[in-house]
Amino acid sequence: MSKPAIDPSLFDLRLLERHIKRGLITRQDVEKMRKDLADATGKAKAIDAEAHGIGDDKYDANAT
Repeated sequence: MSKPAIDPSLFDLRLLERHIKRGLITRQDVEKMRKDLADATGKAKAIDAEAHGIGDDKYDANAT
């Protein structure tokens, strides 16, 4: 009999350690999920940091 599918919400990075500690998933489950993820490199888009004000002191909250 095969193991039932694991709820994908258990792999939320913000809660991952909590779910592992509670025994809801194992580190092996996490590694398997990570390895099974499709490569999305081809879907990535380049951004123009200057066009978004990144690095511009005018928009930098930490600039003095």
